[in-house]
Amino acid sequence: MCMKRVAVVMVALGLVWPLAGSAAPKTADKEAEKRDKAVKEFVAKFYDALGRHDFDTVVELCEVPFLIQPGVEKHGDVSLPKDKAIIKKRYEEGLAGKPTFDGSKHVVKRIQTYKEAKPRFLAEQVKDADHVISDNDLVVHVAFKDNRKFHERLLIKLVDGKLRLVGTQVETDDE
Repeated sequence: MCMKRVAVVMVALGLVWPLAGSAAPKTADKEAEKRDKAVKEFVAKFYDALGRHDFDTVVELCEVPFLIQPGVEKHGDVSLPKDKAIIKKRYEEGLAGKPTFDGSKHVVKRIQTYKEAKPRFLAEQVKDADHVISDNDLVVHVAFKDNRKFHERLLIKLVDGKLRLVGTQVETDDE
């Protein structure tokens, strides 16, 4: 009888959950959640700055060398600037005359290590990405809420404890 009361009290106080063990969050899951939150905030900051054409902020979020499409394999080192001023110039030229846009209209679809994401890359894209990231760096797959027919891959690495963009690649919807 006493054991039944203890069990009822434990259930009422929610003390059974710690005993179950399997329902407790794992440290690795918490680390992944923390990483994903930081990456999503970083991506939001990037697209906000890009949408406002704030190229100084865009460049602050980047690191060199930086992979610019169409890529090193097609155009040599011109697609791999080692100076942030060139990155800024390329973004300014790419958005010259185009209206600003709402940078919040994106969705982070997947955050993977490069090693996990690599099988989805074309051979040429792997060769390009290999210039700026390694297996443990991140690939963030971003879709847009305005019905664009492509997604973007952001190549991100940790530099001096901060997330930094080191390249982008377009990923068409049929990939």
